[in-house]
Amino acid sequence: MTLADIITNHLCTGCGTCAGVCPSSAISMVPTPDGFIRADIDPSLCKTCDLCAEICPQIHPPKTLMDGTKSPLTGTFQSTWLASAKDSKDREEGQTGGFVRTVVRYLLESQRVDAVLTVIDNPADPLRPQALWLKSMNDLPRLAKSKYCPVSLNSLLKNIKTINGDVAVTGLGCHLHGLINAADRFPDIKRKIAFKIGLFCDRILSFYAAEFLVRSAGVSVSNVSGFEYRHKGRHGGYGDPKIQTRDGNDFWVPNSRRIAIRELFTPLACRLCVDKLNILADISCGDPHGMDTGNRTPTFVLARTAAGEDLINEMITLDLISCKKTPNITPDNLTKWHKLDQRLNRCLTYGAALKEKGYLLPYHLQHLSPDTILPRHVKRRTRMALWCAEGKINLKNIPVWIPLLPGKISHAVGVLKRAIRKCFRI
Repeated sequence: MTLADIITNHLCTGCGTCAGVCPSSAISMVPTPDGFIRADIDPSLCKTCDLCAEICPQIHPPKTLMDGTKSPLTGTFQSTWLASAKDSKDREEGQTGGFVRTVVRYLLESQRVDAVLTVIDNPADPLRPQALWLKSMNDLPRLAKSKYCPVSLNSLLKNIKTINGDVAVTGLGCHLHGLINAADRFPDIKRKIAFKIGLFCDRILSFYAAEFLVRSAGVSVSNVSGFEYRHKGRHGGYGDPKIQTRDGNDFWVPNSRRIAIRELFTPLACRLCVDKLNILADISCGDPHGMDTGNRTPTFVLARTAAGEDLINEMITLDLISCKKTPNITPDNLTKWHKLDQRLNRCLTYGAALKEKGYLLPYHLQHLSPDTILPRHVKRRTRMALWCAEGKINLKNIPVWIPLLPGKISHAVGVLKRAIRKCFRI
């Protein structure tokens, strides 16, 4: 399988690893008709060295993933924690407990690393964040919170040679899979990566999902000066989408609306991914689903390597984070809380639906049985995702009522069922 096959079959995750290591700069990351990002090859520059295929995580999985020591769903971990930043600004401006923001700040302030590859807000286009080598504390305020949209993080690997010391990387599972492939291929990259901070990721959404949420609030996309998928200022907890306009007004969107539109704006590559918990990171972190955290919402942290656990203990000793160890967490707990069995089943059924239509599949689904039973909703959503990817459906200007209609119908059916039960009880 080649990178061209990955692009043609809508399997590109947009991680940007191929663009970051291409020796002839023949690969760029371009927008797709359905609001995502994919690789694009310039034939006039391509030397057909096949390096892009060698490091593409959809073609060749990282060696550490295939050594037989890690569960593909939960991975291995040395300890688990519930962590919150001690600094109130980190808690407020960071996501959930502010843990990741505190880690980035500590690594830069202590000069443990010279730069952190991460995602920051983009003042020029608030709905499209960008990747950046964060080298100065002056850029820390731009560090993005949760961004459910595509970012070609690894395309900046081409600049790693300009950084003298060690670096850290914060990214999603697809980013770290590509990063590790690049590190295995290039010793210079491997030597510089001191820490890999992985973020839990259920899926990314199209750029048009953010535009839809803006339009659903009655705001013009051109009038947006800031956008957050999960701001805690309204109801606390995990937060609601917040829109800031150029004339100084704030608009809120119920988080239930973001959840309601997910299926329409989810790319095919995310439907085929099983690595929600970022199993190849040194530290993985995300929301504490299923855990009793009281009235607060700390970050749930998995220390997966000795380097990750040492970093957490350092920060505890320096009183940078408030941590509670959760020693009784098992892989079965994680599977249940994060619905990983359902995720695996979703991956297999969508893979079977694509295979039935003659599409190629990523490495972990290439031996999928053709006898998989396909529910009707999977066939319908696969067909819809393909139409979106091919530009047959214009997600950019889709009427506001269409993505919300299935949820309203489901709600109406539920109300009707409850009314019928009540009548019969009477």
